Amino acid sequence: EFLAELNLKVAVAAVSEGAIGVDPQGKDMRAQVSLFKEVRSSPARKYLYERGMPDQQMRLTLKDRMVIMAQAAEFGDWPVARRMMVTIWRKKVMRLPMGRILFNLMVKAHAQAGRPKAAESWVVDMLDRVFQPDIITFNTLLGGWAKSGNHHKVKYWMGRMRGRGVQPDAIGYGILINAHAQADDLPGAEAALAEMQESGFGSVGIEPYNSLLKLYASRGLDDRAYKMLKQMKGLGMEPSAKTYLLLMQVAADSKDPISAVSWMEKMEKKGKELSQDHFHAVMTAHAKRGDVAGVQAWMQVMQDKGFGPDAEIFNSWLT
Repeated sequence: EFLAELNLKVAVAAVSEGAIGVDPQGKDMRAQVSLFKEVRSSPARKYLYERGMPDQQMRLTLKDRMVIMAQAAEFGDWPVARRMMVTIWRKKVMRLPMGRILFNLMVKAHAQAGRPKAAESWVVDMLDRVFQPDIITFNTLLGGWAKSGNHHKVKYWMGRMRGRGVQPDAIGYGILINAHAQADDLPGAEAALAEMQESGFGSVGIEPYNSLLKLYASRGLDDRAYKMLKQMKGLGMEPSAKTYLLLMQVAADSKDPISAVSWMEKMEKKGKELSQDHFHAVMTAHAKRGDVAGVQAWMQVMQDKGFGPDAEIFNSWLT
């Protein structure tokens, strides 16, 4: 009747007879809304009333802002993360309980964006505040510097950590080894692994060993790679699919397709899932020996397993 008085028509398509409307919500949201929780967190009835008004549906709570900031930090979107932090930081009562979390997220945002200097500036700012950086703060900063292979900065901040009473953990040593690997510094990576083992973190994770195996594979140092594998097994560590791939690449660089196939068979016995890269390592070993028939045979095996060849595999075949 109201629209008829204004000579307006309803901007909604007419529903045909027998049709069933689609719920725009998509699922029942009643279980996710707790009125009693809202009353406890915001006892002011006026605020609850305003949240229910159509023009106030976009009001963000502290939880909403923290979720947005965490997601922005994860994707390296530091401008969005900083905007969210500014809106929270304006509430002075939130600075002390939320300060370390907010600064950690900003360090992570800059580190994920490939801005280690900016991340470092946030850590330096924390050193003069009530809330001091913790192990999460330092590891995030170390990871930012390790991405560019700057192991000097990683060592420097590990020293600053110890000076602040925060001892590096297995993640920190793994980051240091990865930094040396990114810089193609084999002696430094081996020294960092020895230091990690002396600190009691030798059997915590397999990634530091994979970083060293990658260096061995790129240099064709098969003896050191096999020695590293024995060392891993002695510590009770199970090689991963990536570990087997690196060992197959070592065999490929040594022009030894038999060893590459042997590592693949051991991998399958352990229940590890094969990928296209594993077949490519075997074909590379045959290609480096000039065995065209072997490359063709393994390409057919790869296709039978459900993997299609890519440009890199055809390049090995042509080579």
